[in-house]
Amino acid sequence: MTGPVLVSSVDTTLSRFERPVLMVGERPFLYRGAQLRADTMRLNLGWSEEEIGAVVRRLKADGFTVVSIPLFWSDVELDRDRFDWDRLDRYIEWCAAADVKLEIAWFGSDSTAYSRGSGANMDRVPDYVCSEFALVTKPDGSVFSTPTHGRVLLDKTDRSLLRRESAVLARVMERVAERDAALGHKRTVIGVQLLNEPAVATVRDDAREFPAIPRSYSASSNALWEEGGYRDEAQFRRDVLLDYLSGLATAVKRSPYSVWTRCNLCRQSDAIPIRENEGRRERGEASLDLIGMDPYTHDLEYLLSFGNDPLWAQGRNLPMVMENWAGGEAIDFVVLTTLAGGAPSHHYSVIESESLTDTIGYPGIYGRDLANRKAVDTGHTLRHRLVNKLLHKAWYDFATRTPSQAGGRTLAFFNAQGRLAARDVKALGEIDIVFETHQQGAGIAILRSSAEIVLLSHGRCQFALASSLNVTGLTSGFFDEANRWITTGQRGFGTRDGRHIVELAANDCLRLTLTP
Repeated sequence: MTGPVLVSSVDTTLSRFERPVLMVGERPFLYRGAQLRADTMRLNLGWSEEEIGAVVRRLKADGFTVVSIPLFWSDVELDRDRFDWDRLDRYIEWCAAADVKLEIAWFGSDSTAYSRGSGANMDRVPDYVCSEFALVTKPDGSVFSTPTHGRVLLDKTDRSLLRRESAVLARVMERVAERDAALGHKRTVIGVQLLNEPAVATVRDDAREFPAIPRSYSASSNALWEEGGYRDEAQFRRDVLLDYLSGLATAVKRSPYSVWTRCNLCRQSDAIPIRENEGRRERGEASLDLIGMDPYTHDLEYLLSFGNDPLWAQGRNLPMVMENWAGGEAIDFVVLTTLAGGAPSHHYSVIESESLTDTIGYPGIYGRDLANRKAVDTGHTLRHRLVNKLLHKAWYDFATRTPSQAGGRTLAFFNAQGRLAARDVKALGEIDIVFETHQQGAGIAILRSSAEIVLLSHGRCQFALASSLNVTGLTSGFFDEANRWITTGQRGFGTRDGRHIVELAANDCLRLTLTP
């Protein structure tokens, strides 16, 4: 096997860009993600592989740039050393055919704070794993399991477990490299999510119950506790989780197909080791690229502050909303507000519910036609589609610039929260931009250089700039894949009260050229 090919990464040097930037090859990547639960669509809804693949094509057409699909350990290793690549191959082929990127959501030894339990879809790890390796253990030496569903969690202090899971994940990445070569080096897979909302000594019983103990009391955990001279269980949990995630990330980085690695945590997480990972980054030892949050909230004030939160924005960690509701009456403003706060976002889930019943468990990007087994548009779909279309028009800037809410000076969002009427003034460099709407419009202004300003709108709005600015042109259009402006029309502007007035229709993208 040849040496690693660097397919994707996170540029944290701050030398080329003003913020950490997701990169695919040498190009910044606009992250608009959605999680596709192919497993539940197949098992619960009875959809065929072709029917699920059609949904992937729809996501691409609606402007999503990356699809994450859970891959369970038991999907690829049926029993010790008996591998089956059909599921992985199919996921890669779906996305390659749709020309959309794929993140593998590695639901390995810990998928949502448990490894195994009773009930449907609980065989997430091969049988041998839970019998050969340590489980989280109570002080009396018994296995810690949940009262309702009997769920258990593999013990992350068991180094033999980490070695085995790392070896399996390395095999997965070798297969990714093989399929990529067979498909013409499309570089479809661009990231790996390591585990899913993992924990160290908390086991999820259901959506609301998370029984926990301070730490595991297995032989391996007790030995590590004593060897490290620990007295603080919280620090112990952070170190244990980071060591485990870093081991898995190293397997990805050393594989023939190296991509960015990330981990999603949640409100119930018993360890958030960002400070510890940033210490490793400073020493040049980090293999885990970013740690993010699954907030599941439409609290716009929270989302506006997330990208500048002192916990999630520590050091050079790129804050990311790694899972949030995919639906809602104002989902377009949820997306814009999250971006305005400095965080890319990812949505759960693609289809509105994972059950055959009519009860909607998760609001999806799409509704579902159960009789014909296909995705259907909803109001959520249209809102996502319009926002995605807008963001693609200036993709490079959204991928690389820091919004003013997070301390930037060249990218400003106005009324991202979608008030019915709003007036605001923000500075781009030394230029004051006045924004106004009376029709629930949101606006975005980008100072690309001293000779170029780009204005975008989600809904009708207007911008006002000082008339002392020498505007030499105003055109409508978009930036192409090479970040070159493509003009689609000429536009005019007025002057009032000593200001240039630029009116924007819904989903406009205008470029002002200036003489500095």
